[in-house]
Amino acid sequence: MMQCVEGATEASSDGVDFSDASCPWADGVRLCNALADDPGSWWSRILADPEIVTRCDEDGVVVRLRGTPFLEINRGGDELAVRIAHEYLIPAHPGSRAMLSAHGGRPPAARIDSLTELAARYTVVRKRVCGYPNRRGAVLDRLYRRHACVIGVDVPLPLGRVDLVALTPDGTCVFFLLRRYADQDLRLAGPGGIRARIRNLEAELRTCPRPWTLASGMISRMRALRGPWSRRFAMLPEPRLVHPRVRLVVVDFDHAQRQCGLADLRAMLERGLDRDQTREDILTIGDPGNISPRGLFSGIGHDGFFCAGRDAGNGAQS
Repeated sequence: MMQCVEGATEASSDGVDFSDASCPWADGVRLCNALADDPGSWWSRILADPEIVTRCDEDGVVVRLRGTPFLEINRGGDELAVRIAHEYLIPAHPGSRAMLSAHGGRPPAARIDSLTELAARYTVVRKRVCGYPNRRGAVLDRLYRRHACVIGVDVPLPLGRVDLVALTPDGTCVFFLLRRYADQDLRLAGPGGIRARIRNLEAELRTCPRPWTLASGMISRMRALRGPWSRRFAMLPEPRLVHPRVRLVVVDFDHAQRQCGLADLRAMLERGLDRDQTREDILTIGDPGNISPRGLFSGIGHDGFFCAGRDAGNGAQS
């Protein structure tokens, strides 16, 4: 993993107070915003890519491209520390061959070793990243780009890592896991299975004292970090409710699998999660391109929600 550091002059962000020392991400966001204001900076070059998906965590910024998290930005003292895998920085194809002769071969292609060069040769880096396909990650990124209700993908939370965090128009936060029909953990009954994962996440959610702050913190950080997403996050409502159950989305199955195996798989998942057909927290959508906000939030009522202004332990559980 390569690490580069680059300084930037500090700049204030409109409407954001960075004086709160309890926000470890604030200084990093301020440095990123200063670079975003410079059209010639390496960060502006990355922000110009229409396919990137950016997530601002409490300790740094993660940039994803077609399902692959390829760039991490953290604080390195008074500068930004940028981490990227070595294989993305080689101009020559990893499988290419060198030409040798009696008088010596051609000099090997130099590796990209600075942020300035990263911006200048970003097309090469982008090609390397896209050469490592990640289907499930690509589906998550496409959902984020298509639907403004999705506020984060592959999000590390105190509850555990969740694939999607979405917000309904009335401010209800919903957590999702997404799996492909062929993924084996859908069928595992033990600790490594998806059913155990969902039960653990929901148990953590029930003990979380203020679960709606998980979503409000994500939104606040993305509002502070300037970029193409600024208008999108500025228009989101404030989270005030949390859906008490983690929803599962199963994708990538064809008509034959729908007819032969999908019903049995769904019944097995419902039995393992102790849910009946009316709960609708297991969504099966063969083509992920057909996923819509209405489908993601179908069947959600207001029973048993964790509400802002109430302790999670006092919320009625359905």
